[in-house]
Amino acid sequence: MKIDPNLTIGSVGPKSPVRPQGRKGAFEEVLSGIEQKVIRASTLLHAIPPSQITPQRIKALGMSEQAIDALEGYARMLADPNTSLKILQTNVDELSAVRAELHEASGALSDDDPLKGLMRDMASTIDSEVLRFERGDLLG
Repeated sequence: MKIDPNLTIGSVGPKSPVRPQGRKGAFEEVLSGIEQKVIRASTLLHAIPPSQITPQRIKALGMSEQAIDALEGYARMLADPNTSLKILQTNVDELSAVRAELHEASGALSDDDPLKGLMRDMASTIDSEVLRFERGDLLG
């Protein structure tokens, strides 16, 4: 039996539309920028309306990033069996301070702001981790 090299097997649907060469959509530009570790600010500025960029939101975003970093550091410490409870205690104290700053920064945002909901969720996660440590759940 001879197999025809031009025969397409398994192709039952229509071909996807072809984008003209040299033109990329906004998503493709951001994705290629991430792959190259370079993102053009103009691409991202179109995604966020200028009316939503305020000093309060910038501070809230910074605090959110700090909270995520603190939680990631805490998770790494929990995964390390050589970490003592004394070291964890200092990290839990830092988490408590970040939680207080999160509450303060989220208070400046409007109630319908989705960032405020995100910050509330992060603060809740930090609350539960601090409570878990203080209750002694990590001892047994």
